[in-house]
Amino acid sequence: MNANHPADRMMFALGCLLALSSAAFAQVNPYGPRAPGVYPPGYYPGYGGFYPGPVGGALMGQAQVISATGELMIQREQAYQEREKADQMKLETKKKAFEQMMYEKANTATLTENLQYEAGLMTQRLITSPMPAEITSGKTLNAMLPMINMLATKGTQGPPLPINQDQLHHINVTIGKEGPNLGMLSDGGNNLPWPLGLQGPKQKKLAKEIPEAVSQARSGSLDAKLYRDIKKGLSDLNEDLSKQFRKEEIDGGEYLEGKRFLEPLGQSFEALRAPTSQRFLTGSYAAKGRNVAELAGNMTKNGLSFAPCNPGDEAIYQALHDLFVAYTTSAQAAAGFQVRYNPPRTDPWKVK
Repeated sequence: MNANHPADRMMFALGCLLALSSAAFAQVNPYGPRAPGVYPPGYYPGYGGFYPGPVGGALMGQAQVISATGELMIQREQAYQEREKADQMKLETKKKAFEQMMYEKANTATLTENLQYEAGLMTQRLITSPMPAEITSGKTLNAMLPMINMLATKGTQGPPLPINQDQLHHINVTIGKEGPNLGMLSDGGNNLPWPLGLQGPKQKKLAKEIPEAVSQARSGSLDAKLYRDIKKGLSDLNEDLSKQFRKEEIDGGEYLEGKRFLEPLGQSFEALRAPTSQRFLTGSYAAKGRNVAELAGNMTKNGLSFAPCNPGDEAIYQALHDLFVAYTTSAQAAAGFQVRYNPPRTDPWKVK
């Protein structure tokens, strides 16, 4: 090679350049691959970015779609599972609600049980501590009739307590609970004890007409005109009594006495037009019995109940009430049991 020749000098320069390039590539590239996050001193990667190109971008998009589709299916299955759990919890809640309802229903007294319990308490009070008005109205006697009959059906007989037959004729009866009461006219209306505040011309006229109306009703031929005249006469007598009291012609005692007489008399007279009045007047419907058991049996058999007493017969009703109480008490003692009225469902934990 000639050093002075231009071509040889160019070849030499190129060889030196290639040697330098080989030496440079043989050194470690400070910007070459390194551990993730480890960069050479002074290196700043910048924001940069990766551009995969058209084909790579399409493939990456398809991969993302497939990945999103898989995640959607997973989320949907998870949603199905959560919904199934919610449905199961709803069923469990419904089951517990049903069990609670059945528990409350099993341990809650029914309407019938409550009514029976309250009726039992009422009967017990009427026997042990009745008010005088409850005795004279016949309420206590009517409440004790079922008890006496129940003891008889169970084969428990109380002592044969006799009943005064003369007093028994003063006991008023009716049909059902609020049937007609002809108590004031049961003896024909001839011996009515008219109070002083009512006596006078109108009273004397009524005293003659009432027995005639009772006689007609007993034979089943009550005259309508006579009935209306007597009803008007009783109304006029009531108004006259109120006028006398307002004018202070009579005192409060006479006024109350007249009221207590006219009220049951008016009820008894209105009962004359009832279809069953003839049976009461002829004695077909009456309190009958030699003792307490017979009286209760006959009353129940004929569908009768005790009606309020007439003025002046309060003591007779009180005496009959005492006989009823003595009979039931002795009968229960002889049978070795006592009728008790326990609250319904007193121990709900024992209800199965």
